[in-house]
Amino acid sequence: MERIIDFVIVLIIGIVLISLVCMAMASVMPLLRMTWHSVYETPRMSYEFPRRYY
Repeated sequence: MERIIDFVIVLIIGIVLISLVCMAMASVMPLLRMTWHSVYETPRMSYEFPRRYY
């Protein structure tokens, strides 16, 4: 019985951590995209990306 409880606790903690990581990624991705544009932009990409993402 204790093993099941431990498994449930680990599962809940894992889900919470995954959701936090997803939220962090969602907030970080626009910043990464902006820095990617300013540093690595090529003329072809600058035409494609704004239409797709902004």
